[in-house]
Amino acid sequence: MAGRAAKNASAEHLIKVGQDQGIAPVVDLLRSTEETVQQGAAAALWSLSVTTENKIKIVERGGLPLLIRMLRSEDEGSQEQAAGCLYSLSVLAENKLNIVQEGGLAPLVGLLASPNPEVAKQACGCVRNLAVSPVNKEKLLHENGLPPLINLLESDDPKTQELAASALRNLAVNDAIGLRMVDAGALIPLIDLLTSQDKKVVEQSAMCLRNLSPLQSNCERMVEEGIMGPLVSLLRSRDEKIQEQATAIVNTLSMANAENKALVVEEGGLTPLINLLRSTNKRVQEESCITLRNISANTDNQVKIVQRGALPALIGLLHSSNAKLQEAATITLRNCSMNSENEVRIVQEGGLPPLIALLRSADSKIQASAVIAIRNLSSNSTNQVKISQEGGIPPLIGLLRSFDPKMQEQACAALRYCAENADNQVNIVQDGGLPPIIGLLRSGDHKIQAQAAGAIRNLALNVENKVRIAQEGAIQPLVSLLCFSNDDVDEQAAGALWNLSMNSDNRIRVVQSGALHPCITLLRSSERRVQEQSLGCIRDLSVNPDNKVRVVQEGGLPHIIALLRSREESIRELAGWTLRNLAVNAENKVLIVEEGGLVPLIALLHSMNERAQEHAAGALRSLSVNAENQNLIVQNLGLPPLVALLHSQNAAVQEQAVVCIRNLSVNDENEVKIVQEGALPPLIKLLQSPVERIQEHAAGALRNLSVNNDNKVKIVIEGALPHLIALLRSRDKKVQVQACQTLQNIAVNDENEVAVVREGGLPP
Repeated sequence: MAGRAAKNASAEHLIKVGQDQGIAPVVDLLRSTEETVQQGAAAALWSLSVTTENKIKIVERGGLPLLIRMLRSEDEGSQEQAAGCLYSLSVLAENKLNIVQEGGLAPLVGLLASPNPEVAKQACGCVRNLAVSPVNKEKLLHENGLPPLINLLESDDPKTQELAASALRNLAVNDAIGLRMVDAGALIPLIDLLTSQDKKVVEQSAMCLRNLSPLQSNCERMVEEGIMGPLVSLLRSRDEKIQEQATAIVNTLSMANAENKALVVEEGGLTPLINLLRSTNKRVQEESCITLRNISANTDNQVKIVQRGALPALIGLLHSSNAKLQEAATITLRNCSMNSENEVRIVQEGGLPPLIALLRSADSKIQASAVIAIRNLSSNSTNQVKISQEGGIPPLIGLLRSFDPKMQEQACAALRYCAENADNQVNIVQDGGLPPIIGLLRSGDHKIQAQAAGAIRNLALNVENKVRIAQEGAIQPLVSLLCFSNDDVDEQAAGALWNLSMNSDNRIRVVQSGALHPCITLLRSSERRVQEQSLGCIRDLSVNPDNKVRVVQEGGLPHIIALLRSREESIRELAGWTLRNLAVNAENKVLIVEEGGLVPLIALLHSMNERAQEHAAGALRSLSVNAENQNLIVQNLGLPPLVALLHSQNAAVQEQAVVCIRNLSVNDENEVKIVQEGALPPLIKLLQSPVERIQEHAAGALRNLSVNNDNKVKIVIEGALPHLIALLRSRDKKVQVQACQTLQNIAVNDENEVAVVREGGLPP
């Protein structure tokens, strides 16, 4: 202790010499042959080097090589003083290079392993500073500086731990060195130091890990070594610097892979990240928000982020003047809005107005994320109304003219969803949406084409819009999109034409524009939804008398008939309906049967779908007007299902079935077979139907059947007389006529004549 006191006294004297006479005489003493003099001089220079001016003078007076020589001394006191002085000098950028050029790196690295903690600490501090220089990083690696630095992470002295972590932090800026560092075993001690009680140690360790984290392989190793738990704990630190480093690492890890996105939440990171959105430290805010953006790509996390109360803070950040925060918050909300429950919550929390405002952002990334969020929200029917109420339609229409195809696609998709609402169908057209949407039908991008056609499809649900859309010239580009080798485009274009074809004038325009052939071609599509929309379009087009002929001329019959056997109920129904329309034409009545349509139509009568039953029976009703078809329908076992449908609870099904049976009953042979199939009881029951058309046709069928002598008797036996007589008082003349003629036929039989009179069939 006496020696150290003497040395300290000597150093104090030399400090005064340096202050009074300058640095040079003190530097000269480093050349002394006496160890104690050298140590005193080094200690004095260490103290004097506090100022930048003295740092420069010490080097100018030749102090560096002398101090470096002392590093190689066997005396630990000399090592400590020299290393400490060099530590101070190495703060200056030029000295970082000079110390290495003078050969100081090797002995400094050697002293990192000194058994004397103070020597190792000072050497570590100097190495930490030297490692800032890119040139020195490689040289440190060459001098094998990593192992002793990593060892010092486990020092008992917090300051040494801090300096070692800081040195490694500087080195880790170089990716190649970072990999070597991880291979050398730096991760475990660095992660352990995250739980240190010393804030500076924690901060430097976290900074080092942050520098290592950008490499994918390092990320994987960090997670394997259990970094996530300590990091999540640091998110709750009250120290903003530590929060900043922790959030930055968690951010990087959450970008690495899907597993890490889930792990952040599993380790309890969600709540502190949400809390940090309100931090006054902008970098902490940014890192937290960007991390939430990353983890919100996970569908489970989308739900949890909202459940944990993140929405108010995220929505608040949409108003931030910080572009990074705005962007990250917008993307997070965009991701969260993919969940159907979140669609409602985001709007309830007031997210819609700022998102709509961001549609006009000058930042294209923010604008793009906002429009995707609006698109997601617009899939909710309530939100469709609110988007319009909040003024979202005009800016969405404006984005249709963007030069960015993605922006066009998302804006068009949002308008497509909004157009599911009846009021919005009017608003979008009134706000000038039609021309740009129609313009996008000519885009070279399939996704944009599909969205534009989908928007037209929804807008065309409005009666007036059907006319406006045609007037604006949409039909031809829609037809051009058919058979475009893209199922989405085909589906939406065919669906749009289907809706437009519900207008009588448009049925002519659509066919004139050449839609029939591609629609018929698409009936062979392997995609059910494409088949359905194309068939629906043909169904409505075939309402027009001329189109009934054109559909057959274009070769549509075989494909429509084939779809009667589709596995999809909706397609079978549409096919039956289309054939029902086509069968009104006299020539088609023959051609449908020749093409094999009879058997699948009869099969469709057995469907559990009442609409399919109705259309199949309606098609057979028209076909049965043809005399040859009357026989063929019965021969192909059409009677049993037709008779069964007379019992249907659906009046439309009853009507089509009873008219078909009425037509079939014109044939003499069928008169007998219809009765044999048990048609009399349901026909008689239908005389009591509340629907006058059904009464008329039921009476008409009985009229035809009553031409047969045996049937005259059976009709009376089955109890038809009271109901037929009651129909004589119907307000409908057609019903009266059919009932009267049936009674006339029945009364030809003597016994029946008496029965008719007895039942009150003659006026008093």
